[in-house]
Amino acid sequence: MDWAISREAELARPFLRPLVVDEEALTLLNDSITSRRYLKCLSFSEEGIASLARSLSSELFAWLAKEVERARDRNRLSTLGVLRDAEATVHGLAEAIKAVVHPHRSTNPLSIADLRVRLNSLRPSTPLALEEIRDLLDTLQRQNLLSGVAYDDEFIYLSEERYSFKSRLHLDLKRRVARKAVEMVRTGDHLALDGGSTVLELTHQLISRLKGGALKNISIVTHFIPAAYLLLNMLSDQGLGDINSVCTVYVAGGRARPISLTLISAGNLLADLKTGEGDVSLEDGAGIRGMLEALGGVDMAFLGTNGVFLDKWFAVSNPHEVFAKRLMLQHARQRVILADASKFAVQLNEPFAFFEQGLTIITAPDPEYSHALEDARQAIEPTSSSLVFA
Repeated sequence: MDWAISREAELARPFLRPLVVDEEALTLLNDSITSRRYLKCLSFSEEGIASLARSLSSELFAWLAKEVERARDRNRLSTLGVLRDAEATVHGLAEAIKAVVHPHRSTNPLSIADLRVRLNSLRPSTPLALEEIRDLLDTLQRQNLLSGVAYDDEFIYLSEERYSFKSRLHLDLKRRVARKAVEMVRTGDHLALDGGSTVLELTHQLISRLKGGALKNISIVTHFIPAAYLLLNMLSDQGLGDINSVCTVYVAGGRARPISLTLISAGNLLADLKTGEGDVSLEDGAGIRGMLEALGGVDMAFLGTNGVFLDKWFAVSNPHEVFAKRLMLQHARQRVILADASKFAVQLNEPFAFFEQGLTIITAPDPEYSHALEDARQAIEPTSSSLVFA
């Protein structure tokens, strides 16, 4: 019995089950035996032994049922683990493809063969054949994990700049840029926040400082829905009202774009772009122009960018974004462009800010884009703009 009790401790489950044939024997045993459940066989008659058999069968069945359920749970957990691992692998591959494809547009597409080389260099332990790359692209596209990416059997490129596409790319670089940018903000400043994933990282930094009391009395004009939501949610969590000493948020009205999560004109925007008239809103007072003018301009405008134009301008891929950016620049005393190094490798056709505008350009170096960043540095150096490294 001592051995059985030791074995039970090793297994961490019941191992010893006493069978009592004489109840007086219980008085001779220690509490570790008498305190546990036991079976009785107080009669060696046919009925007594049959009763013992039924009890033993019942006990064994109950034990077996529990063991089967435990095994099912272990198998279920194992299956879920495999599914989670597979999902993580698929999403990881999608993110890797996005990062590789990001600098390429229809004018400079990436060959599928070169994509294979780049992916295999990132995952040398599990190289993929060319046909596997094509099958992988089809699978990811069916799962809507490559939204905004166009490809055929030979080439692949980014056809549309989507917020969901960019939000997880180069996060470390964007956070470094955001941390550098927030150092420029002072208590009492009026700010304009453009759209974009780097501006969202800046919003997180601003919220951290506002919550900690390092910044106060900040006024923010934005058309970027996620930034407005995060700021308002922070104020709500702190129980602050419309008038408070922490932060006031002005959101421009208009039509919401799912692609960029920003608000733009509800009218004929392209006509506005050509004439330079109109506002990003249904009503002049609710638009970016009206809000910026009501505040007497802003101390700083923080703008994101998707790329550059002819190494002289910052640019985006869609003209819908240009008008609001130019309004922010026009009404800002200090113009700040947030651009991680990857942006200098992308050539786009919709410029909104040129290097001669006295911009403060905050970037974060990355070895992969060192050549593009060096070209940008040389282009910016003789202008009135300054390049700041995070």
